[in-house]
Amino acid sequence: MEGGLELTGIAVVAGAATLCGTLMTRLKQPAIVGYILAGILLGPSGLQLITDREQVGELAELGVLLLLYFVGMELSLRNFRRAWRIAVQTYLGRYSCVNL
Repeated sequence: MEGGLELTGIAVVAGAATLCGTLMTRLKQPAIVGYILAGILLGPSGLQLITDREQVGELAELGVLLLLYFVGMELSLRNFRRAWRIAVQTYLGRYSCVNL
């Protein structure tokens, strides 16, 4: 498939990342260590499943996109509003001419 990633390759990478992440979680280690391990194993320095540097970059962008999605899913809007209010008040109080 020209100009894109092979879906089979993406599925294999996602499966390996899931397995390595689950294994690290069971070993009481952060899942991110498993994801990095999967990248090393499948990348150009490991089993060489993904050898094209452009494909590595595209997979990295996909990983960052998924990470941002999951961080957004975990974000509590109530806590965000509370922290935002405190930050704005602190910022405005810092530059206020009148110290209360």
